[in-house]
Amino acid sequence: MKHFSARVLSFIIVLALCTGMLAGFASAAGSTVNTGTRHVVCTQLSSQAKAYYTGSYTWDNLSALSGTATNSSVTACGSPLFNALQTLMSTTLTKTVTYSSLTSYWETTDRSGGSSDASLFYSDTISSSYNREHVWPKSRGNFYESGAGSDLHHLRPTDSTINSTRSNHTFGNVKQLCSSYSTKDYNGRTVLWYDGSYNASSCNGLVEVNDNIKGDVARILLYVYVTYGKSSGENLNLFTRTSSSGSGNSANDGNKVIYDLDTLLQWCQNDPVDTWEMSRNDCVQNVQGNRNVFIDYPEFAWLLFNRSLPSDYVTPSGKAMSGTTPTEPTTAPTEPTTAPTEPTTAPTEPTTAPSGNEYTLTTSLKDGDEVIIYNAGAGKAMSEDAVSDNYRAGADVTVSNNKIVTGDSKIVWTVKASGSGYTFANDAGETLSATKGLSFATTDNVWAVNPATTANSVYIVSTTATGTSGDPKSIEWYDKYTEFSTYYYSAASEAIFAMQLFVKGGSTTPVDPTTAPTEPTTAPTEPTTAPTQPTTAPSGNEYVLTTSLKDGDEVVIYNAGAGMAMSEDAVSTNYRAGVAVTPSGNKIVTDDSKIVWKVAASGSGFTFANDAGETLSATKGLSFATTDNVWRIDAATTANSVYIVSTTAVGTSGDSKYVEWYDKYTEFSTYYYSTASEGIFAMQLFVRSGSVTPTEPTTAPTEPTTAPTDPTTAPTEPTTAPTEPTTAPTEPTTAPGGNEYV
Repeated sequence: MKHFSARVLSFIIVLALCTGMLAGFASAAGSTVNTGTRHVVCTQLSSQAKAYYTGSYTWDNLSALSGTATNSSVTACGSPLFNALQTLMSTTLTKTVTYSSLTSYWETTDRSGGSSDASLFYSDTISSSYNREHVWPKSRGNFYESGAGSDLHHLRPTDSTINSTRSNHTFGNVKQLCSSYSTKDYNGRTVLWYDGSYNASSCNGLVEVNDNIKGDVARILLYVYVTYGKSSGENLNLFTRTSSSGSGNSANDGNKVIYDLDTLLQWCQNDPVDTWEMSRNDCVQNVQGNRNVFIDYPEFAWLLFNRSLPSDYVTPSGKAMSGTTPTEPTTAPTEPTTAPTEPTTAPTEPTTAPSGNEYTLTTSLKDGDEVIIYNAGAGKAMSEDAVSDNYRAGADVTVSNNKIVTGDSKIVWTVKASGSGYTFANDAGETLSATKGLSFATTDNVWAVNPATTANSVYIVSTTATGTSGDPKSIEWYDKYTEFSTYYYSAASEAIFAMQLFVKGGSTTPVDPTTAPTEPTTAPTEPTTAPTQPTTAPSGNEYVLTTSLKDGDEVVIYNAGAGMAMSEDAVSTNYRAGVAVTPSGNKIVTDDSKIVWKVAASGSGFTFANDAGETLSATKGLSFATTDNVWRIDAATTANSVYIVSTTAVGTSGDSKYVEWYDKYTEFSTYYYSTASEGIFAMQLFVRSGSVTPTEPTTAPTEPTTAPTDPTTAPTEPTTAPTEPTTAPTEPTTAPGGNEYV
């Protein structure tokens, strides 16, 4: 009996010790469990998220801070918004997790569907076997297995074979950019598309993940970039190539982590935050103390780079759709508090594609077909909905394995043979016409379908509508106004004319490769090292920001949205090239005389002349002539900016021509002003030896808050499409010497 009692007592003691150890382990792994659901869109902030943003870190205060209008992840570092978000996330990071202990936390932070196993990143399945994945590759970061290299917000559990295939490739849209590529399957489903040899645009290999993982990737990368990015250059190669830095295990090769800013924002928007991500953010906060702000407020991704918030973007806070204008001043920072999580629920998406709504890639049509017309470069299908009466809207669709699955009847067109071509009709029987733009009419409504240069694509060409030169009109994706229209084909703009056809119930056309059309064979190259700003402005070459001119001024004309100064060089005879420059402290320093214009007063306006004395004219595009060469300077809606308006050149409706940045052909031109396109008309003037104009804020103007709308009359495009440069202008590897323009 005594032996039995002793054994029982020993057992109780051991049990108590084990229980205490398990309790301690549970505490180390965080007190909450992920209760969210994958791919169910999150439409409200959790209680913990609401409590985290206090004092100067409320949405109103943070969103009032300026970002940087740039396409460079290097120059975006250091803006007031960047610094505030970095301070918030780094100062509340009160506990660091070791690399070896990560797996113990994932049992709670990354569990899914009620299972105690973790959700494998990239594969999107549950497993108890996994390894540690640096979503931002170790070789492209100044960390190894500490700091960002062991941060729970960053590292994720993955299948080892998927992790190995993912390698350290740059994230990007492989199916659009690569003419051939490989795939990696997991449990019978493709989870990676990759081209390990892709080396364009400062990449080193390219990899694409499933659409429902892309947003997670984007928000993780933004977290690492802002939390661990340093003005000295560390971890700033998010989408801009930098010079290599660091040494040993912490060496960063400087290659881009994601293809470009547009890809980053596209992935973030097209795969919204789900309730699982929000719950995981709560769980990690309970361990580390900080949150990933780009999960709670993905809107900051746009504000950080002075991009307009997408008004149709569903976010946990709803701020993107509400269009809230921040007004509260900033105050001294306070530490955020924590609170219990409140998991949200939302309707689940169907797990299988609807029957009968499958459309297959083809390059030919027949009478009676039901077809989707798709532009792979834009990722848009043509809808019967109108941008204006004469232009068709684009609808986002996802192409998978050469198929589109959709229940949207507005993007499906009924094909009817007509002579040597076809008509395309909506459900109401209205047929597409090239009479004006891309309208509905019974004239000019027969189209030929011709093979395109781009693989697996066609040109859709009017059989009757032609220009004065006899060139037929082809359907195009008109990126400037985000719409489908018609125009005269140009090989330099192949991507906007190459369409893909997806036919209901059709059989797959043999294609090579099984991807979307390739992008142009050359891509802009980025500098091998990040441009450095001069520590002092060179004497005599300083150009200062102003909003007024006088006779004799020397001025740089700059569009902040594009980051381009107007050059005397021509894209074609009638359009002026853009030169990338970077203002600093309301000044530009440059010795490039081609972007400096001599101002002469003329009546109630001014002329702008190059060194040869040729004056800018609005007679055709933006050419050199002695007619229509007087311009007035009007105050713009955008702060610290002006409109440059012809005093004589007007359209048939009497509207004046304004200098604009024409993004479609990356050039300066002229057009009729539209408030919806404010950003392309708002110019900044930097005058040599001028004084700084008081500005608010001290940053580049913001992009327009709404998407551009069509003018009341169809835009008149140039009779000949300007040719694009074969290579993008390179930036200086050292600070420019020369004149500073403000």
